[in-house]
Amino acid sequence: MIAADAASWRGRIQWYATAAAGPMASAAVQFLLSLTLLASLPVAEFGRLSFTFVVSQFSVGVWAALFTSPLLVLSAQAAAGSGSAHDELEGVRAMAWLALAPAGLIFLAIALAVGLGTASALLFATYGTLVLIRQYARVQATAQGRYRRAMASDLVYSAVLLGGVIVLSVLPRTGEQSALALLAAAVLSGLAPLLISRREPRVRRGAPRHYATVWHRDARWSLVGVISTEATVNSHSYIVTALLGPRAFAPIAATVLFIRPVTVAVNALVEFERARAAHRIARGEFAALATARLHLRLLLLAIWAATIVLAGLVITFAPKPYMVGKFGLGVVLAGIGLWLAVALARLLHAPEGVILLAAGRFRQLAWISGWTAVLSIGAVLILVFTVSPVISIAGIVLGEGVFAFAAWRATTRFLARPST
Repeated sequence: MIAADAASWRGRIQWYATAAAGPMASAAVQFLLSLTLLASLPVAEFGRLSFTFVVSQFSVGVWAALFTSPLLVLSAQAAAGSGSAHDELEGVRAMAWLALAPAGLIFLAIALAVGLGTASALLFATYGTLVLIRQYARVQATAQGRYRRAMASDLVYSAVLLGGVIVLSVLPRTGEQSALALLAAAVLSGLAPLLISRREPRVRRGAPRHYATVWHRDARWSLVGVISTEATVNSHSYIVTALLGPRAFAPIAATVLFIRPVTVAVNALVEFERARAAHRIARGEFAALATARLHLRLLLLAIWAATIVLAGLVITFAPKPYMVGKFGLGVVLAGIGLWLAVALARLLHAPEGVILLAAGRFRQLAWISGWTAVLSIGAVLILVFTVSPVISIAGIVLGEGVFAFAAWRATTRFLARPST
């Protein structure tokens, strides 16, 4: 029994290493890029560029709601022999490609609205669109069990981005255009391992009708959940930037860098685990599902603890232009402490999100994220006006914590009554 348990743990560690190696490498390089930009850009310009990255991350969530989350669930159902799931899967694939053009135009409009120049706005629109393409291709690879291809994409992206960061670090000045061009080139390079031997996408007759079924049943509720989750997670970004400008948002954007490893790890492991969870649910393997839930939570807690150590090292040894010298020690410590609390709440509900999304409980998640979003927005507004922009992060802690409890309760009930 002990030997079997050890073998099981070794296999799971190898699985998690495969899932996390690429994203963690990407997170490390993105952390270096952000520090380079923080040191070289004026505070307001850094805040403006950071806000566009928040928008890009939000777009990935919207893309997941509309296309990649249904893709994972339908892929598992189609593999189990469901003919209707196969037709709906074709509809999701077709509509995802058709949605790219309007997505690019939205990116361009937002970039111009926040004050980026025309060239920078075009680069951001290109980067944002490429991110969506890569995200879709990566999720499709995991849905098909091609995990190494997804990992290869992450590693290629990281290698190209690291080379660019080294070049940017020796330039006399790094601007928005060079950073955005580098990011677009890195994402484009990361697409190569995902598109090898892939057939050209086609829009089949009936695809809009098949997608309409997915929209009414799942995607619209998932979209509501993503929007309300964004309000829970990033309401402070929009509120502070809209009311006080990019300069006030800059210290929030700078201190959030310290939880980037946790965020990337959560997203990567959730993406991989959700594909496996969907297959387990389709086969009725609920005991294995509960075990995987526990193992994922323990791994994420270990990553969170390592992040605390990393934050302490950076605060202690990083040159002043990178953080403390720009914002002050008190602001930096308050921001990092609150962001670590946010990260803890997120990783506590990540395993529950895996199970509920894999089970297709989009409407239930939408309701949970909806009322927790109202709670977060109210708390953030009060703290922005009564305390400070950085302390407004505490409103996010409140919303994420309540979300974690509600998701835990919903998942526990689902696992206790798998037949419902």
